[in-house]
Amino acid sequence: MKNTTDKKTLAIGVLSLTAAVLLLANFFAPQPVLATNTIKDRDFSMVTAAVQTGGDSVYVLDNRTGKIGIYSYDPTRKQILPRDIGEMALLFARNGR
Repeated sequence: MKNTTDKKTLAIGVLSLTAAVLLLANFFAPQPVLATNTIKDRDFSMVTAAVQTGGDSVYVLDNRTGKIGIYSYDPTRKQILPRDIGEMALLFARNGR
């Protein structure tokens, strides 16, 4: 009878220790990176956003002229590629169709 009680006590102790370690790991886990930051100055605005095909995009807007440049990181090629450049109103009107 004592042998089964010792096994149960050992199992409960191991499970409790595992739960405590997992609880601590949950508190010290790194925060996920979110690419939704906006930087605005007098002349330029920059916004980052995730792309549906993977990677991230940077939208650079010239506030004085209304031109926008869209650059995306291609994870397969490991390069930053220009996606589109032009007038903001025309660019979003064309892509909104």
